[in-house]
Amino acid sequence: MKVMAAYPQGYPGSEASVGGYEVCMMGDVSSVPHHHPFFIPDFASEFEALPAVCVRIGRVGKSIPLRFARRYVGAVAPALLMVAVDLLDDLRRKGAPWTQAVVFDASAPCGEWKPCAEGAGAPDILFSVSGTDANPAGDEASSDEAARISGDEITDRACRLIASLSRTITLKTGDLFYMAIAAKGIPLRRGMRISAFSDSSPSLLTRIR
Repeated sequence: MKVMAAYPQGYPGSEASVGGYEVCMMGDVSSVPHHHPFFIPDFASEFEALPAVCVRIGRVGKSIPLRFARRYVGAVAPALLMVAVDLLDDLRRKGAPWTQAVVFDASAPCGEWKPCAEGAGAPDILFSVSGTDANPAGDEASSDEAARISGDEITDRACRLIASLSRTITLKTGDLFYMAIAAKGIPLRRGMRISAFSDSSPSLLTRIR
């Protein structure tokens, strides 16, 4: 099983091309299930979470035409991509490989899956945050919206990425790829909670420790 992640091209700079992505391979330790807490590591001083959607490939394919890519979306789930922001900035300035800033233990928590096979549509997904400075209560009743994306947009982005990725690598059943859905991340601090909802149903809860 391959695990991939797609970040806004040029992230986190302001020169990102519209709709562009940079893709990297993630380690097996990156993807963790929902309700798994995220412990802020000590190898960098500034971390943020990019709201994302994880797509699970439902069949084997190579060089998939865009018009057929929908058939390969097996399931989707809300997810997060954790980033060591200051380390990423430093690596980019040096022209060094930047995967060290995004591939580490538990850097890609994933929520509950929504099957999309046999014509089922992707769900609308909403992310919310509680326990911030502006909203210290830390409960769902006082959470702040962080990002949202419609099911139609998820499908459109996923199909374009599937068509692009499959030009150079064979996609296999069970492969995962994470798509960032926001160009700006959520700054992390201990005590925060990040939640995601699929069609209004709770699907992901990540406590920041």
